[in-house]
Amino acid sequence: MHGIRSVGGELRLVVICVLVAGALSSAKADVTTACIFGDNMVLQQERPAPVWGTAAPGEEVTVSFGGQEAKAKAGEDGKWRATLAAMKANAAPREMTVSGKANRVAFTNVLVGEGWLCSGQANMGWVLANSLHAEEEIEAANFPAIRAFTADLPKPLPLPPGDSYDLTPKQSCRGAWKVSTPDNVKRLSAVGYFFARDLHRALNVPVGIVVASAGATAIEAWMSVPGLKAVPSYRDRAERFEEAAKAYLADSNRYEQAKADMQVKYLGRRQAWFDKLDAEDPGLKQKWMDAALGTEEWGTVALPVSAADNPIGSPVASIWFRKEVAIPPEWVGKELELHLGVVDSVDETYVNGTRVGRVWFDEPRYWEVSRVYPVPAAAATAPRVTVALRLLKLIYHMGLFGPPEEMKLALKGAPEAQPVSLTGEWRMRKATDLDAGAEPRPPFAKIPGAYYGDPAVMYNGLISPVRPYAIRGAIWYQGEANAPFYVDYRDLLPGLIASWRREWGQGDFPFGIVQLANYQSQQTRPVERGSYADVRDAQAAALRVTNTFL
Repeated sequence: MHGIRSVGGELRLVVICVLVAGALSSAKADVTTACIFGDNMVLQQERPAPVWGTAAPGEEVTVSFGGQEAKAKAGEDGKWRATLAAMKANAAPREMTVSGKANRVAFTNVLVGEGWLCSGQANMGWVLANSLHAEEEIEAANFPAIRAFTADLPKPLPLPPGDSYDLTPKQSCRGAWKVSTPDNVKRLSAVGYFFARDLHRALNVPVGIVVASAGATAIEAWMSVPGLKAVPSYRDRAERFEEAAKAYLADSNRYEQAKADMQVKYLGRRQAWFDKLDAEDPGLKQKWMDAALGTEEWGTVALPVSAADNPIGSPVASIWFRKEVAIPPEWVGKELELHLGVVDSVDETYVNGTRVGRVWFDEPRYWEVSRVYPVPAAAATAPRVTVALRLLKLIYHMGLFGPPEEMKLALKGAPEAQPVSLTGEWRMRKATDLDAGAEPRPPFAKIPGAYYGDPAVMYNGLISPVRPYAIRGAIWYQGEANAPFYVDYRDLLPGLIASWRREWGQGDFPFGIVQLANYQSQQTRPVERGSYADVRDAQAAALRVTNTFL
């Protein structure tokens, strides 16, 4: 009908537009509730129970349940929140209704009892069907008063290129309350199920669990950006992520330029950090590289060490190593060559007090670099030579891994000369522990949120939509993903507890921690190279936080 103009046609068009606008307006006015509310849910006993959702701005909403009504008015953003008064446990199925002007939502088979949040990585997500005695446990799982809501991550792990997880807190997620039956528990969190079953048996009240977990995720992914910024050792990293996320959300097409600008600022912060490391290292201040230094109080270690047998362990620290060797008299006053093999740390290396080489944090894949350093003739002025190494490590285990034939001192330009081996006993002394959290981090290699361990992404997608659903407390089973950065975990676990308690607004609710199992093989030395022991120590230390249990 292009080109046809008539008064009647224009009038009909206006009428149609008005009707469509009215229909859209009506749809927007429908009262909705947050995703956590549904048939078969369990409301928390003995605590006020918030109920929230959306409606037309200014619309009055009434929540009815168990003989009481709670009213709320939607704000300008359409959000409303009502609160039911504290109730006693009740296993009798009842109906909750949420009513507005345009519609009424009803939820059936609603109970009142104990509610718990169950969160973490794959440990918490491990399903009952894959657990010990699965068949008999599933067959016996008829518990009408146990219910579970599993928050579903809508995106896969990992993501396809160019995609990202949620960069802002979401109001909705996928999931539904399911009654404990043999069919329903097969894919349910095993830890969550057994916890709920034991609580139900012990208290004889309904139990509802909210499961939010994702495999291989780090603890920082489960904290909000404000929660991360409240942890002093993580504040800088949280601010950097926030800056990157805002730049990407503002204009994804200009993110590469924004990232280049962030890179310039990062390089400045990084250099300042390097300078601070040097200024504060006792080994540098007290000249531990000096050949005349006494090392009677230093410990000893046999080098090289292997990945399987590493007595140095996984310190996040600056540690110095020294070894004195004899060189042939004819080498004195000549240029030498120092070989260390692959050093699984950054290093700064000295010969008789003279720095001969350094591989630092800005070296790509520094842990794979075989060190070969020229030794000037002025550093080899006597038949005794002292080699001193300053090693710094922020993640994983530290050490020299050889191979042994690559650890040597050689006469430069004389391959026929027999080298002096550097294997065997070395002196070792820790200079200082390092704050891994203070290390400036570069801008995100990909877009922010592209990795499932990025700050806040699991919180935004799985925790934000279900809070502040009234709960008794939370249980947490996670830690392996943070093992390489166990120093962070000492601060982040208490930080997670504090941030969730703030965001739920229910005071210091109970927080249970499942300590990591002795999963790795037994060690023959009093160290653990994978840092699981360090994470377990951090988990135990979290018991200092009020109302926690392990």
